[in-house]
Amino acid sequence: MPLLVLLLQLFILAVAVAVMAFLLFALTLAAICLLTTAYVLNRLGWDRRLIAFLATKAGVRVSPPVKARFDDMDAPIEGHWILEDPRAGRPG
Repeated sequence: MPLLVLLLQLFILAVAVAVMAFLLFALTLAAICLLTTAYVLNRLGWDRRLIAFLATKAGVRVSPPVKARFDDMDAPIEGHWILEDPRAGRPG
């Protein structure tokens, strides 16, 4: 009887390992396919359009895609910092 129980436990363990191996393979393959699809959509510029399409299907208002033009791309970036002492204008 103990040999039969041991064989049953080994069989259950083998089935569990086979299921885990299948899930590992299937989920890895699905992740690779989804990441490849996302990369290709991003490279083609269709990711924003797809999200906008799905959002409009869901009833969300989406602004039309507009590309902004920048004429000052050659200008240097400047930052102006103003440091004020909070105690400067107060008496006492």
